[in-house]
Amino acid sequence: MSVTLSLPTIPTLFDAPEVEEAEGCIQCQMGSKLVLFITGKCHWKCDYCPLSENRREAEMMFANERPCTSFDEVIEEARAMNATGAGITGGDPLMDREHTLEGIRRLRQEFGPSFHMHMYTSIPFKPEYAREFADAGLDEIRFHLLDLDAKKYDSVISACAAQGIQTG
Repeated sequence: MSVTLSLPTIPTLFDAPEVEEAEGCIQCQMGSKLVLFITGKCHWKCDYCPLSENRREAEMMFANERPCTSFDEVIEEARAMNATGAGITGGDPLMDREHTLEGIRRLRQEFGPSFHMHMYTSIPFKPEYAREFADAGLDEIRFHLLDLDAKKYDSVISACAAQGIQTG
């Protein structure tokens, strides 16, 4: 009589990052990036928005899941997790552009040029703002095209690329 033993296997949750992937994607997959939720404000008002009711449209800031009232608290959270960078999201960070720029500047000042920062937005902002984001220290920007009209993003994507901000 033979007995077959079957042991459960641990599923692969995600593939290892590919070398050609954007630095922001690689660091996020490694779990080494701070998630900076800069504001709950957003102009889309999507029915399927994944934000909780206490965050949606609220002027609140979170570093990972920690509510923060200052960038000093954000920096403290980044240090606590040994963050290698920050992903800036919301709502939409462009709904509070000055606060977002302040956050990028503070993080760059505190952690230096190797601290990778990327931002998600769906707003095709004025091309001249690209220089402000580059000067503040933004490394990468991702555009979420909800209405799938990429043409209205052409000028801002070109402006960001011209300023050395990786775009996608």
